[in-house]
Parts: sequence; C-alpha cells; structure tokens
Amino acid sequence: MNRLVLFSISKYFEIAVLSTAMLILANKIGPLEMALAMPILLYVTYSNYLNVGSSQLVLKYLSRLNGKEEKIELMSVTIVIFIISSFAAFLLSSCFITDDFWLITSAIVISVFFKSFMVAYLRVEEKFTPINMSNIIASSVLLVMVLCVVDNLSKYLYALFFSNVLYIIITFLYHSNIRNYILNLSLRFSVEKLLFYVKTGVKISFVSFLVTVILTIDKIMLQNIIIEKEFLGTYQLADNIGTAVYMIFTTIFYFFYPIWLKKIDEDKEFEKKYCDVTLYCLLGIPLIVFVAMPLSSFFSGLIFPDFTGLELMIPRVIALKLSIIYLTLSTTLFISKSREFLAILLQMSIIFSFALLFIFFNSVSFLDKTNIPLVMAGIILTFNTIFIYDYRRKNTKTNT
Repeated sequence: MNRLVLFSISKYFEIAVLSTAMLILANKIGPLEMALAMPILLYVTYSNYLNVGSSQLVLKYLSRLNGKEEKIELMSVTIVIFIISSFAAFLLSSCFITDDFWLITSAIVISVFFKSFMVAYLRVEEKFTPINMSNIIASSVLLVMVLCVVDNLSKYLYALFFSNVLYIIITFLYHSNIRNYILNLSLRFSVEKLLFYVKTGVKISFVSFLVTVILTIDKIMLQNIIIEKEFLGTYQLADNIGTAVYMIFTTIFYFFYPIWLKKIDEDKEFEKKYCDVTLYCLLGIPLIVFVAMPLSSFFSGLIFPDFTGLELMIPRVIALKLSIIYLTLSTTLFISKSREFLAILLQMSIIFSFALLFIFFNSVSFLDKTNIPLVMAGIILTFNTIFIYDYRRKNTKTNT
C-alpha cells in the first residue's frame, strides 16, 4: 500500500506539473501555434505503435516466466524490436513532419520508445522508486524550461526531448538488471519464440493502436470538419486539460495493470469481480462530467479568456476521455485472457460507428460540430457495456 501511495503522489505530481507546463505554453504561444502542435503530437502518439507492442510483451509475459534464460530471451527479442522500430521512426518522421520539426520529432519518438521499455520492466519487477524519481525530476525540469526558455513550439519540442532523456537516464542508472539485459543482448533465440512474441506483440499492439485511434480520432475528425484555426487551438487546449483528468484516473490502473494481467488469467473469481467493477464504473462517468461543468466555466473565463468556447468543450472532452478509460478496462480483460480478437472486434465496431458519425456531421450543415466528442462518448459507452456484459454472462457462469 505504501508503494501505491508513493507512486500515486509522484504520478499526480507529474500530471499537475505537466498540465501546468501545457497551460503556460498555451498562454505563451497562443491558439494558432497550438493548432500547429496538434499534428506533431498526433504523430508522436501514433508512432509509438511502430514498437510492435514490445513493452506490452514485457508487461504480459515477464512475470509468467520462471527461468532466467526464458526472461533473457524475451528481453532480447523486445530490445531487437526496439532498435528496428527506432530506425523506422527516424525514416518516417522525414516523410510526415515538416522540415522544421521532423528531426526533433523523430528524436522524441525514439526517446518515448526507450522510456516505455524501461518503465514496463520496472513495473513488472515492482521497482517503483526509479519511476517515482523520474516522474518528479523530469517533469519539474520540463516545467522550468517552459517557464524560463520556451517561447515557441520548436523550443518546447526540444525541452520535451530533453525531459524524456533525463527520465531514461535516471531509470537506467538506478537499476542494474536493465543494464545487464542491454549489455548482454543475445541474438541466440529460436525462430519459433521470435515469431510467437512478434505475433503476440502485433496483436496487442494493434489493440493498443485502436485504443489510441479512439483516443485521438476526435481531433482528426474536427481538423477535417472545422477549418477555424482558433477553434482547433481551443480544442487542443481542452484536450490537454481532458488528458490531465484522464491521467489522474488512470494512475491506479497504471500501477496495477501488470498485476491484473496475471490475476485475471489465473483466478476465475477475480475475473468475475473485475467484470462487475468494470460495469459499475459506468455509473460514475455522468457524475464526474456534471462536476466538471461549473468548474470549466469558472476557470476558463478567469485563466484563458482568449480561448473562446473553452468552457463548453472541456466537459465534453472529459466525458470522451472517461469513456475511453472504461473501454481500456475491457481491453485489459481481453488481453489477459488472450482474447485479443474480442478487443479488436469491440474497437472496430466503435471506429466504424465513428466513421458513420463523421459522414453524418460532415453532410448536415446545421448540426453543432462541437457536440462530436459527447456523441463519441455515448457510442463507446454503449458498445463497451454490451461487450463486457456479454463476456461476463458467457465466461463466468460457474461463479454466479
């Protein structure tokens, strides 16, 4: 319990500091440059899936392996995947990002790869001290740089890269086992094992990729429906605030995720309780959104008077983010039980509905486009409830 408390404190500190940094950045560079940041941040998010789920492989399998050789084999495969995906990220950045930003963007993507790999290992081993230290130190350094140095988007991207590198250095120096895995990298793993891990990694990565599509598709849709740059800048700021709320609620989930993966797979009673709690979480979403409405109205006018309509967008974005947390609880269940197909079917159903929603809003001119995130949240909640209820009914009968 003490570890959870310390981890939560460090994570909430990181969220608060990073959120503050983004708010300061928004006031410094304004709506137009915030709109310029949107495609770059989307690219950084999606490029993470070039890593073919290597971090997820560590989270799912490392705790299930008993022999030292098996663990070294798994870690060697994931490190090789990481190296190959880093080269791919470097090449693709030059194709999709403008000349002014492609190099620093590729560096950020590669640092995110390495950071996620290091953190995945430490989470499985329940070594939270270096994660806590990195959360506090790296985020604080980024905030100081935003306050003292950053005055445009380019400088912010360099500050973000420096913060990620600092995070990696702290975790790398703190834990000797990670250094040993990297220094003793072996290519002597069987082709059968390589194919198994790559195949599993691709499935898990695809599930995570679809979650990210759902997490970011609102911005993609709005960029293609609404052309006013000022509104897109306002929406990006609302998304930053919504993401902060999202991170607050996912901190406990983040801590327990590798533990849940193992317990759901091994304990039928825990699996049933997990399904029940997931369904009950649906009831808390409207309450949180209701509380967010007056708070958004108060703080938007007080702190961000230049961002017109921000007070309306924040509760709608928060509703969307909370629905995605609800969805993530279900995908965790399906990944643990090696039922990735169910997660993919659920997510594809949602994305197909989003496509129909996009066509509908794009073709009917009098509809209020700012309601899109709220309608998307309703779609996610409906599909997810149906899938998780049906899974519980069919797979936990012996415990009811």
